[in-house]
Amino acid sequence: AFNHHCQLEQLPTELLTRILSELDQATLGRCAQLNKQWRQLTAQPLLWRNSIRIRAQTIIDSPTPVNQLSYWTSFCSSASIQQLHFELCSSDAEYNRRSVQLLNTFLSNSPCLQALTIQGFDGMPTEEQNPLVVLGQSCSQLCTLKLIRFGRDLLTEESVTALNEGCLELVDLEFRQSVLAGPDSNPLPLPQLASLFSRLTRLNFLHEATFPLFLDEMVDGTSIRELVLNASDLCYDEHLHRLLSLAPYLTTLKLQFGEFTESHAGPLASGCPNLQSLVLKNVSLCMISATGFVELLNGCPKLRRLKISSHDELDSECYRKIVANLPSGIEDLKLPSFRKLRQPDLQSLLPRGLKRFELPIQELKHGCMRGLLVGLRPCSDLTNLNISDCDDKLLSDLLTLLPRLRRLRLTNCNRLSGKVWENLLKRGATQPLPELHEFAALKFSDASLNDEFVAKMCHTPVARGLRRLELSDCRSLTDAALVSIAGACPHLTDLKLSGRFFFKMVG
Repeated sequence: AFNHHCQLEQLPTELLTRILSELDQATLGRCAQLNKQWRQLTAQPLLWRNSIRIRAQTIIDSPTPVNQLSYWTSFCSSASIQQLHFELCSSDAEYNRRSVQLLNTFLSNSPCLQALTIQGFDGMPTEEQNPLVVLGQSCSQLCTLKLIRFGRDLLTEESVTALNEGCLELVDLEFRQSVLAGPDSNPLPLPQLASLFSRLTRLNFLHEATFPLFLDEMVDGTSIRELVLNASDLCYDEHLHRLLSLAPYLTTLKLQFGEFTESHAGPLASGCPNLQSLVLKNVSLCMISATGFVELLNGCPKLRRLKISSHDELDSECYRKIVANLPSGIEDLKLPSFRKLRQPDLQSLLPRGLKRFELPIQELKHGCMRGLLVGLRPCSDLTNLNISDCDDKLLSDLLTLLPRLRRLRLTNCNRLSGKVWENLLKRGATQPLPELHEFAALKFSDASLNDEFVAKMCHTPVARGLRRLELSDCRSLTDAALVSIAGACPHLTDLKLSGRFFFKMVG
């Protein structure tokens, strides 16, 4: 047997390539940041055979665009590319024409393609074939299609028909940041699009005042299980009732922007018995009461995930009633801001199986957040926690209460000091403490975040397993803080320090 250690870099290139081929893209990216040799190793196209991202401008502006195009298209064909993200260049008409031409060439040479993202389609050149037609003719195995920032002229009767007839495996469709409004002389192919939508399992359609146009064209009993829409597209009761009759198997619903009102809550409660995930993002909550939330929650007994974000504040009664009526199986919960929350409100017991809880932006009187020590008492399996105001005693008690906590984010730490870590060191001798993987602490007071604070934190077991660390207001930190972090956190891959200076490490 050999009695000396072999450095990884000493292995033959062929063997290293074989080892790297077993890694995912994120890990390959980290390997590429080690040094020049590793960057060259990870740049081999063979390692990216399942997924590539191409910017049209990179090929068009290269010294040998013909050779570049020939290389990549032959690579797509021979390497059986399954995922392609193609970013078009539309700085002028000629660039746009050549970008579309490149995209069509890639599609016609990628018969094994399963997922495609097209980004930045500025317009359809008259002399080029519509990329969706080429897609339907060449990529019969396509399952996922994402169109980001595209114009209305991409969706024609011919192109959508080609998708319907040629991409029979397509089940996941996403339209984002696109322009579908246009003159009546160039109408959308509603029947063809409705037919396409009807056989999807996932649809992301974020276009205000557009989706209701398809409702009358679609047939009942679609396969849609996951739906992302503008809340404003469901502003009328008949729209929501029609949608729920179309999607009886709906398990995931995400509504963005617009208003979420009592008229939404009622139909969802009666028409979505299988709903498991409900996300309300950046919606207005002015027109819904605590009673509306209770009706919604009671009508969705299988709900596992509820995330609500809004610029509006709800009252404290809403918090108590939402928590009291949460389904027993809820695992992921994010709540918006509440007015005049008191400590007794936060003592409302949260569900036993809760694993992720976010209550990020609150303006509370000092000490009110301690009510969570009672509210979270049943949640021994909690792994993710995101809260606002935190002081030394609250943080010590939370870390003692939640032994399985892995991700902690504190958005207001102006009452936090180095004493918290001294308390934890004393408790760690007699009580198990969680080994955090991610820790973010924001909005410190001027004097509280210093080298001593960081050094004390790094001496606790809490810091030993950190993979990600984020601290803000680092005006008083020096190189000594970086030395403490480097010595105490061997697994750290992502470090972000902001304030007087900005430092970010990803590796």
